[in-house]
Amino acid sequence: MYVEKVPHRGSRPASLLREAKREGKKTVKRTIANLSKLPDEAIDALRLILKGVALCDASTAFAVKSSVPCGHVHAVRLVMNHLGMAELISPEPSRERNLILALITQRLVNPSSQLESVKQLFDTSIGTDFELSPETDEDAIDGAMGWLLGQRTHLEKRLAARHLSNGATPFYYLSSSSCPGTGSSLAEWWDDWGGLKPPAVAYGLLTDAEGRPVSIRVHAENSTDPVPVLVRKLRKAFGLERVVWVGGCGTLTGARIQELRKTGVSGWVSCLRSGDVSKLFPEDGSSGIPLSPPEKPMEISHPDFPGERLIVCVKPSRKAREARTRNDVHVIRTSEPAERLPAADAVRAYKALGNIGKGLRIFDGIDIQACPGRNQVSDRMRAHIFLCMLTWYVEWHMRRALSSLLYGKGDLSGARAAQTPVAKAATAMESKRRKRTSATGFELQSWRGLISALGAQCRIMVETNGVLSAKDAEPNAFQAEVFRLLSEDSPLWGPEREPPGGRNA
Repeated sequence: MYVEKVPHRGSRPASLLREAKREGKKTVKRTIANLSKLPDEAIDALRLILKGVALCDASTAFAVKSSVPCGHVHAVRLVMNHLGMAELISPEPSRERNLILALITQRLVNPSSQLESVKQLFDTSIGTDFELSPETDEDAIDGAMGWLLGQRTHLEKRLAARHLSNGATPFYYLSSSSCPGTGSSLAEWWDDWGGLKPPAVAYGLLTDAEGRPVSIRVHAENSTDPVPVLVRKLRKAFGLERVVWVGGCGTLTGARIQELRKTGVSGWVSCLRSGDVSKLFPEDGSSGIPLSPPEKPMEISHPDFPGERLIVCVKPSRKAREARTRNDVHVIRTSEPAERLPAADAVRAYKALGNIGKGLRIFDGIDIQACPGRNQVSDRMRAHIFLCMLTWYVEWHMRRALSSLLYGKGDLSGARAAQTPVAKAATAMESKRRKRTSATGFELQSWRGLISALGAQCRIMVETNGVLSAKDAEPNAFQAEVFRLLSEDSPLWGPEREPPGGRNA
C-alpha cells in the first residue's frame, strides 16, 4: 500500500490510499480509502509508516542534553583560517598545535588565568572544535607552552617575511606590564604612579609600520646585552635595515638614546621629561615660543637636542580653557627626518605605546590574573607572553575586519591621515557614535560586547532515539553580518590567503 496524490483541477489534490498488484503484464491499482479530508500532518505520518519508518512521541524521543556557546569561537576560527595561523605555528599537525590554537581562542573569547582556561576549554565549543581530549589538564597545557617556545624563532621569521618585507621601517616598542605576586627572575621592580613599586616584566614588541605585532622579546632584569647588541640581534634575526625604537622617557633614557645614535641604523621616538619641558616653556614666556601652541603639532629645535626634531603637542581638552599653564604641554622627540616620519605619524607612534599593554593584556586587569605559580618560571613566562602576542595578532586583524560594527577607530586610517593626531576622534567617528548604528543599520558594539553577542549563538546537543547529535543554532542578523564580514576576501588578510575552510584548524 502507498499514498498517492491525484491532481484535481481547480481544487486541492486528492490523497488516496491505494494498493497495486500485477495481473499478467499490467499493474492494477485499487483505491482503498480517500484520505483527502485528513490533515496534511496525518497523511505525511501515514506515508512514513507505510515506508517502514517507526514513529514515536517527540516529547519522549527528543531531548536537549546540553548547549555551549559557539558563535564567538566560530568567528575567531574564521580569522585564524584567513591568517593561516595553524601553518604559522607549525606546518605539521599535532596535539600541541591544536592546544595552542585553542588557548589563543580562549584568550580572545574569555581571557583568564592559565589554570582557569583549562577548566573553560569545554565550557564553549573550543574543546570539540580543536579536537581536544576531555582529559586535557594543566600538564598538557604546560607541555604545549614549552613546545610553543621552541617554535618561536621560526614562527616570528614567518611573520616577519609576511609583514616586514615591504620596505617600511618597523617600530620596536619598549614597555612593561605589572606582575603582582610573581617570583620570576624576569620581574623587575618598576615605579608606578602610586609609588608602590609592584614587580613588572619589561619587553620589546616589534611591529610593522601599521602597528601589527610581529615579534616580542622579554628583557630580564639581569640582562647584560647593551643597546647596540640588541640592535644587531634584531637586524640579523629579521634582515632589517633600520628599526625605530619607541619608549617613554624613563625607558629610552638619554644614555640609551646616545647608544642608539652610535649604531647609525636605529631611530627613536620618545618624549621629554617634565623638567626639560619646563626649560623649553618657562612661565614668563621668555622662550619666544607662543604661550598657546597651535592645535596641530608644532615642530621646534633646540641646541640641547642636536639632530632631533621636537614636536610640541597640547591636549585639546585643556587648550579650550583660558588658563595658560604648561602642565598640559607634551614634547615628542625623534631622530627620524620628516620625509620618513611626518610629525603627525611620530605623535601617533608615541601614543600607540599606551595601547601596547592593553593589546597584549599580559598581566594587568582583575579579569586576566594570568600569573599563576606555573608562570613564575622564566621560560613559562616567556611562552605566556609570546602567546599573548599571537592572540593580539589575531585580535588586531579581527578588530579591523569588524571596525564598521565597533566603536573603535580602526576604519578611520584615511580620516586620521588628514587630521591632527592630538585632536578628538574624526568627524566620521563622532557621527558614528552619535547615531550608535553602523552603515548597515546594526547597533555599534564595544569589543567585549561584540564577543558576548557572538557567544549568544549556541551549539545544542540533541538526543533522538538514543542517538546524540550536535546542531548549531541559526545565527541572528547581527551574528550573520559578523560572519559575512569575516568571510570576505580582503587585503587585510595578506597575500595568497585561502578563504575560511581551506585549512584545518
